Amino acid sequence: MADRKTDEAEFLDREIMLAKDALSKLKEETLDSLKRSADVAAWTQRYPWQSLGTAAVTGVGAGWVTGGAVWGDKTRAKDSDEDVISPDVANAKEPQTTP
Repeated sequence: MADRKTDEAEFLDREIMLAKDALSKLKEETLDSLKRSADVAAWTQRYPWQSLGTAAVTGVGAGWVTGGAVWGDKTRAKDSDEDVISPDVANAKEPQTTP
């Protein structure tokens, strides 16, 4: 009976080591796969037009966000195409004078 317990313990130890090795290999493969999928140069070489489109859309989006952060909610004046005024100036009412 002691041999059976020893055999079972050895079997379980071997299975534990195999499971640890399998998990370690899976972790390495997953990390390698993630590194390959994040390789921008490889994506650009394989899909040049899609990469160009993605870069263009990203640039427009970044410009839109940056422009909004820099200029805020400024609007154009109604009587001029070149003047830019802030919303509070555009919405301000002239003071009323009482006769």
